[in-house]
Amino acid sequence: MGLGAKLYGIARIKNDQYMVMERIDGYNTNRRYFPKVDIPVSAVKEMERQYLLLISNGIIPRDLQFQISHDGQRVVLVDPEFFECGSLTPRASELFWEKFLYVLKEDFNIVR
Repeated sequence: MGLGAKLYGIARIKNDQYMVMERIDGYNTNRRYFPKVDIPVSAVKEMERQYLLLISNGIIPRDLQFQISHDGQRVVLVDPEFFECGSLTPRASELFWEKFLYVLKEDFNIVR
């Protein structure tokens, strides 16, 4: 779906394997204990587009997190450990998104 950071490869060190991923500087939507920063409405719309793309493909995010570039122009899905396969009713999907927006507004100033 092209929503996450780019995977460059797998590094093997001794008996362990590590994913080598693209670094995305910016703000994580799961951040705490930082002053509020501004993010554009366009970034929020992109988060919603990605959320709806997941839902339409039968992927239910239970813990949705994004990395937003410092300039607010790039939004990347990150930290996808709480997902389920299935479907949501349209109302359940709306309720989840409303809750996500509520939390987002507590941490960020959404600006035009």
